[in-house]
Amino acid sequence: MKDGGLATESNAQISSSSDILHSSFPLSYAQTGVYFDCLKNPASTLYNIPLCIKFRKDTDTTTLAGAVRTLVKAHPQMTVHFGNGEEGIVQTVDLEKVVEIPVKQMSEEELAKYKQDFVKPFDLGTGPLYRFEIATTEKQTCLLMDVHHLVFDGGSSDIFLQQLCSLMNGETIEDEDQNYAAYVMAEKAAEGGEDYRAAANFFKEQLSVVESVTEVRPDLPNPVKVTVERMIANPAAVLTSICIVSDKEAERIIKLGTGKEIDVDLSKTFANLFTEQAKRTPDAPAVVDRDGQLTYGEMDRYSNALAHQLIEFGVQPNDFVCVMLDRFKEFPLAVLSIHKAGAAYTPPDFEYPNERLSYMLENSESKVLITSHDVLEAKQAEGDFSTAAAKTFFIDDFMADVPDAEPIDLSNPDGLAYMIYTSGLCRPKSARILTTYASS
Repeated sequence: MKDGGLATESNAQISSSSDILHSSFPLSYAQTGVYFDCLKNPASTLYNIPLCIKFRKDTDTTTLAGAVRTLVKAHPQMTVHFGNGEEGIVQTVDLEKVVEIPVKQMSEEELAKYKQDFVKPFDLGTGPLYRFEIATTEKQTCLLMDVHHLVFDGGSSDIFLQQLCSLMNGETIEDEDQNYAAYVMAEKAAEGGEDYRAAANFFKEQLSVVESVTEVRPDLPNPVKVTVERMIANPAAVLTSICIVSDKEAERIIKLGTGKEIDVDLSKTFANLFTEQAKRTPDAPAVVDRDGQLTYGEMDRYSNALAHQLIEFGVQPNDFVCVMLDRFKEFPLAVLSIHKAGAAYTPPDFEYPNERLSYMLENSESKVLITSHDVLEAKQAEGDFSTAAAKTFFIDDFMADVPDAEPIDLSNPDGLAYMIYTSGLCRPKSARILTTYASS
């Protein structure tokens, strides 16, 4: 289901979709790197793409499950598994595999916990590289899905959601006009073409003028090549024990990463450390922007007041608070305040499309959106932008009249610090970072 649009004359020479879909075919360039990284880390879920799609409580689960099965059948790339072929690693479509979609009933509280445990590693050799379940609670029906990045990406999720809505509305969906197998074969066929050589020369020229700090040396061994050579030399070796770089490169990397050891107290959070610094240098500038500055003492006092207000808004430890602000001094103030409230933040760029911002706000389950009147009005002027998923807190109103407040710090080194979203234009993936790592 990955986007495979590649306009080349060689497309006309590829056999029909039905022929390709009933055979094995090579990996694309993009898949190859991901595949070998997964082999090195079989227990990792780094390349999992989980989604929780929410429906009304009265949604018919049989209809929903049927729609999902129709979607999988319509996009055969979702059914592939990977293995060895005569010419190397190949992927094989498996349309015969039954799409299992269990339906489970649980409470809202149980669902919150269940979602955290739903994401698990996939077996690339047997497949399937997707997992679907339907959960019903007293308030809603949710489709839980987890798909591997080898067969799914941000563009895929957009298509999946659009077509799922169409099927649930009783409509039909169109067949793929080009499948991923055709894309891969076109990619391989293009290797000997003039456009391919021109592109290779272009990037070679671009890399020839990079600074020495980031220079990509021409003798740097290809990780895939090194891995394959070592697998051939040591067929009985456990794959995770095989280094993907040469001994010379490994020595160089280790040398770069060796520096002075520093004792770090991991029991202290970013908020703890900031408060200590504020006591030492209360009048020193902490943050500066074009409109002015805030000292450490002001940041400490203002963040105490804002943390109390966030708690009054219903924010609890490990909840998420969305910060949609420009990069002014109020941004780090909001972050510090969120940590003092024991919560974590997610920082979407307000220049993102409204659809993406609305998705991130809802997907993160943020209790509060911290923004300014100017930013929110600008987004709403662009089109439909809903903040219904969270309470809105205007930082400019707060800064106009900062109340006095008692010191507060509910931050926890084992708690969440922030969540970032990556990949996908409209349905990005998220990664949650612990406070310990953020403080380090």
